[in-house]
Amino acid sequence: MLDKKKLFVVIAALMTGSAALLAFIAISLSVEKVLLVGIFVALGIIMSAVIYGVVSSMVANSSVNEILPNEAVPEVKAVPEIQAAPAFEPKSAQTLMILQKKGRLIDFLQEDVSGFSDAQIGNAVRAIHSGCREAITEYIKIEPVRHEPEGNDVTVEAGFDPSAVRLTGNVTGQPPFRGVLRHCGWRVVKTSLPEISGGQDLSIVEPAEVEIL
Repeated sequence: MLDKKKLFVVIAALMTGSAALLAFIAISLSVEKVLLVGIFVALGIIMSAVIYGVVSSMVANSSVNEILPNEAVPEVKAVPEIQAAPAFEPKSAQTLMILQKKGRLIDFLQEDVSGFSDAQIGNAVRAIHSGCREAITEYIKIEPVRHEPEGNDVTVEAGFDPSAVRLTGNVTGQPPFRGVLRHCGWRVVKTSLPEISGGQDLSIVEPAEVEIL
């Protein structure tokens, strides 16, 4: 960017030098020649003043918005607003609600069963198993990932989906692999959860129950 102060010093030096030159010529030449030289010097001073004004205007403008030749002004992009993650996923909360309603699953999982006997836990699990199985059968259709009977020898071909088949044991080399099916795995095929009503608070998996006496 141009420096306005430095430019002023240069112009002042030129004007001072012109005046000194005029004085020297006045001493050594006749008056007529002095007048002629003086006219040229005056024109030089006037042109210097005009140039100074033009350049000063350019300096003032460049101080506000410096021009970059052959370079486009970069576009300032707005920073996208970061959306806060929801406190919970409604369908997941609804699934817990159904499992609690049908099988009292949350009640059982939140209970400290360390002091219960195996017989007491077995009786409780029987009822929970029945209710949760009913809920899954009604609202969620699942099927095995592998349809071979568990315990059978199976082959895992090349290009298998690691999210669908987990390899354990002595895994070396490249597929295909031969192994024993220890668990069939489960895959969700379809869900048919009830529609959520507008005024329903899905953070409430089970409402508190108050008996009025």
